[in-house]
Amino acid sequence: MARQSDLDIPEGARIGRVNIVRRPIFDTSDPEQDNFLYRTLNALNTPTWKSALRAQLVFDEGDVYQPGTLDESERILRQSEYLTAAWIGVTRVCGNELEVTVLARDTWTLLPSVGASRTGGENKTNAGLSDPNFLGSGKSVGISHKKDADRSETSVDFDDPNVLGSHWQAGLSYDKRSDGRGRSAYLERPFYSELAEWRFGLSGEDDVREQSRYVGAEAIADYRQDRDFASVDVGWRLAAGRTQWPPVKAACRFSIRCPGV
Repeated sequence: MARQSDLDIPEGARIGRVNIVRRPIFDTSDPEQDNFLYRTLNALNTPTWKSALRAQLVFDEGDVYQPGTLDESERILRQSEYLTAAWIGVTRVCGNELEVTVLARDTWTLLPSVGASRTGGENKTNAGLSDPNFLGSGKSVGISHKKDADRSETSVDFDDPNVLGSHWQAGLSYDKRSDGRGRSAYLERPFYSELAEWRFGLSGEDDVREQSRYVGAEAIADYRQDRDFASVDVGWRLAAGRTQWPPVKAACRFSIRCPGV
């Protein structure tokens, strides 16, 4: 694909079309990767949705062309756990309109984990399954279970980095323990780009634990510990930084804490 430097782009040109091109995990046109294993992994993997890739871009069709926004979007895509490569560039010029192509290559993301150990006569086991690109959606899903001499715990978590195709992010987690439970959730619009004007975030956590105090091997007291936490934070970009790249940002934050009962 041609790079921007290979094309004569008129001043004030606008992005007329954004073309999303996805590549599988392995390039089977390469003889070294054209084998049964790599073809099977390509077939089992669900390609990342075009909407999941488009949601991470900081430019859109109809915007005035700025090389910095293409570079910024490429950087954001390369940070994704489910991509091994990303490239964005102008591939066609038609008058005052440009075609911008987004090229992305997937990676395998379904990650199982199993472990066991024995120390001092005590056993520890853990098992889990996580996928930061669940069914190609760009959403992260995970479940795990671990057990030791003191407790057993099952955890489920979910993260959405682009809620409804926007730059808002949300997530939640739930832990079910033999001695309590834990819950947390957040919703935020981060400084997703150097051009983002503001950020806002909400988060909360609720944790309950049943604990015992021992003298030797005998429990002499049981007590319950509750921990509640909530926070709100706001940030904005300094006006003085709007004329430079990257812009300068400043943030202020305030939190509300609920004491445990």
